[in-house]
Amino acid sequence: MKKKITVGLMGHSFHCSNLGVGALALSECAILEKIALELNCDLEVVCFESGWSEECYIDATSVKARQEYYTFSPSMIRKFKQCDLIIDVTGGDSFSDIYGNKIFVAGILLKYYAVLSGKPIILAPQTIGPFFKKRNCIIANRYMNHVKSIFIRDKMSNKVLSEKNCGKTVSVADMAFKLPYEKGTKKENVIGFNVSGLLYDKSNRLVNRENFSYESLCDKLVKLLLDMKYKVVLVSHVIGDEKEITDNDYCASVLMKKKFPELEIAPVFKNPIEAKSYISTLDMFIGSRMHAVIAALSSGVPSIPIAYSRKFMGVFEPLGYTVTLDARKLDEDQIVEKVKEYLTNNLELKRQCDNVQNKANELLGAYEECLKDEISNILKRKK
Repeated sequence: MKKKITVGLMGHSFHCSNLGVGALALSECAILEKIALELNCDLEVVCFESGWSEECYIDATSVKARQEYYTFSPSMIRKFKQCDLIIDVTGGDSFSDIYGNKIFVAGILLKYYAVLSGKPIILAPQTIGPFFKKRNCIIANRYMNHVKSIFIRDKMSNKVLSEKNCGKTVSVADMAFKLPYEKGTKKENVIGFNVSGLLYDKSNRLVNRENFSYESLCDKLVKLLLDMKYKVVLVSHVIGDEKEITDNDYCASVLMKKKFPELEIAPVFKNPIEAKSYISTLDMFIGSRMHAVIAALSSGVPSIPIAYSRKFMGVFEPLGYTVTLDARKLDEDQIVEKVKEYLTNNLELKRQCDNVQNKANELLGAYEECLKDEISNILKRKK
């Protein structure tokens, strides 16, 4: 009779409108499923979420998985105790206080309940920091003192870790490079353009610079692409209702199409796998959502990332992909010129893209091996 392993997922989601967060959950399941087959054990995944909706895509994974509500009460300790292992990914980039102190405190409370359960915890590949408040950095490191292994997806995260925690840290690739997909028929001369609703929203100050407008940049890029005779498809990776303007790529795409009727809008995707499968058919890709770009690169589509934070360079450069355009440093016209240069002479872009997936697989091997060893040891202790 096969032994059973129950893995709790914290900071993952099967219903988030941000398909990048969902890609992490589905990729995690793919990694765990492979390990379970190798160890010949039954796998159950429990994803602790703040809630779920009709748009839930838990059925997109073939592993036995279920969701449970999390609360900010000590009852969570009992819920965590039902697991043999807890994997914490913090949404990929939310182990920080950049989203506000309240969100950080709520997140760290949940993490400490996991510690009090006494179950082993592994931090899945993620960005850690920055922390605006020194106190929050200290609290975060105290939590990490209790975890077995820490996996980061950019070496800059080491800057906020204590010496003790740096000693158990491994730098790997983003898990979304492992997201499965179905490769479709290639669309020649069709370029995908992901317009970030987060940056398109004028009230957002992520790219906080004078004389720089993300909306104006998008307009200039579309004009360039159309002048270069590309067919342009707007690809949303954070999807909400058309009336929800904030942090909604689909809404931004609708506004862009009103200005440029010749643009097409990609279908509203049901899950991250469907999104990646569609992106894999494109000839080229430009995007400001990091996981939309990862979906493109990991399916062999040369891409130009337009970054608004350090995480882009931190994730892509260790993979040998060095074409990221930093919107915090370059002005609109400089970005447009660089995009034109990359598209005109795209052999280097394609060369770098060809090597990305192999390098990501190589780096993620350390994470997979760690999980396999931990699960193997847990199974050995089971009667």
